[in-house]
Amino acid sequence: MTIENAPSALPTDALAHHISDQARRRTGNAVKAMLKFTSKPGVLSLAGGLPNPSFFSFKSLATTVPSPLLLSPEAPQTTQINDAPTPQSSPDLASLFARALQYSMVDGLPEISDIAKQIVSSVYRPAYPDWTVLPTTGNTDALYKTWMTFCNPGEGVLAEEWTYSVMLSSILPLGLRPVPVKADADGMSSVALRNLLENWDTVAPKGLSRPHTLYLVPVGQNPTGTVMSLQRKREIYSICSKYDIIIIEDDPYYFMQFDDYGAKANGTATTASNGNNSWPESLQPTFLNVDTDGRVIRLDSFSKTLAPGLRLGWVTCNKLFSDRIYAMAEVTSQAPSGFSQTAVCALWAQWGLSGYLSWLEGLRTQYRVRRDAFIDALFEQFDITQDHTASGNVLTCYDVPAPGASTPRRALFSFVAPRGGMFLWVHMHVASHPRYAGLLASSGGKHKHRDEAAGELMQQLWQTFLENNIVVMSGTTFCTLTYCGADRFGFDRDALTTDHVRISYSNFEVTQMAEAGRRFGAIVQKFFEL
Repeated sequence: MTIENAPSALPTDALAHHISDQARRRTGNAVKAMLKFTSKPGVLSLAGGLPNPSFFSFKSLATTVPSPLLLSPEAPQTTQINDAPTPQSSPDLASLFARALQYSMVDGLPEISDIAKQIVSSVYRPAYPDWTVLPTTGNTDALYKTWMTFCNPGEGVLAEEWTYSVMLSSILPLGLRPVPVKADADGMSSVALRNLLENWDTVAPKGLSRPHTLYLVPVGQNPTGTVMSLQRKREIYSICSKYDIIIIEDDPYYFMQFDDYGAKANGTATTASNGNNSWPESLQPTFLNVDTDGRVIRLDSFSKTLAPGLRLGWVTCNKLFSDRIYAMAEVTSQAPSGFSQTAVCALWAQWGLSGYLSWLEGLRTQYRVRRDAFIDALFEQFDITQDHTASGNVLTCYDVPAPGASTPRRALFSFVAPRGGMFLWVHMHVASHPRYAGLLASSGGKHKHRDEAAGELMQQLWQTFLENNIVVMSGTTFCTLTYCGADRFGFDRDALTTDHVRISYSNFEVTQMAEAGRRFGAIVQKFFEL
């Protein structure tokens, strides 16, 4: 699908006020600007201090690229990569490698920008034509540059009540304040966002102006695993347009969108490829697809699709925003690694966009199978109910009372089966623990609050996991409200009760994930003194 007669974004001066004071003071570097002239044929540049390419210590870079069909549902379920395809083309990789190792413009090799543009135009399909891309050294670096470019100290940043912990850690030293927004099975709640902004003067701390930046991970949300629908994106975008808020769409898991979990899937890959790469049509569209104003800054990365050590990604946004991020990169990271750029160009020469999409189709199947294997293992140990509610496909895990026992079953933990990404967000029902009531009614007549009692038990659970050689992430790490100090933004104290753990199902083989599920279940049973 192409967007015909797509409108231009808002004039750049309509969005210029979002630029931070620091970014306004930043000017382009004259030495770096000269590099654009050195690439012209016949130019003898005596301006820059460019090392002589013949003295580079690396003359070639050999890569072995697997078949893009290696991870397809029809292929063996293994991560052993030893199948190299025939190249689609034979670019001059030696010349490209030499260019990649030299000082260059911030955007690096033009081939990398071309690859990003192919993906954006073919899959994301921005709603206005004059968008641009800027290669980056990955989403973490791009996110930091975004804060520095668009936010001033003392400002607030809107984010989901549970969100990416690195985002929270990155804004605090910059003097920015996270502002939590309630979320549901669709991600950030548009109703909660609208209510917060409409009643800002009532719920916000004195002196904090209404935020003009909003951050979210719309697919495979970290940590909750939710996938935001197109309708919800339209609602949030409309609100942001009304209140003049720019949207930072951090979306590294975009291609890892799954079907819902079906009980006892048995860790098998059953969805066959149709062979024509039309499967991205089934994915939820991006915020770029509804961005008629040019107020979306989308962060993409090859970390989850090719390899995190590449430290290579790109930003898609309007040219005004891109130019400002570019200016910061000139005096910080500069261009991405030449080794990484060369490796991706070599891969693209063999795969092309079609091969890349085939690889991604297999990749999302592999992660879906691992999700299913972990959940399947829980069915072997607990009495599980599935309820399709407004909160999603909620699976509640109960203990299994002994035959003839008079005690009712207890809900031990629950989770919404993730529809994307790499994470399972587990809510531990600590109120079912035998010690919970006693912790609430502590000595001296002073009762503990729910968050204190739950926190004490969750610390015990986390220690039990460690003692049994299982590492999980505490929910506290992702709780936006815990980074807000005394500010509550309309949330009550119960919102601080971090009785969650985040489990990653991405890093092991299917059989190992099944074993991890069994070990997780055994530890939970021990914790609840079953």
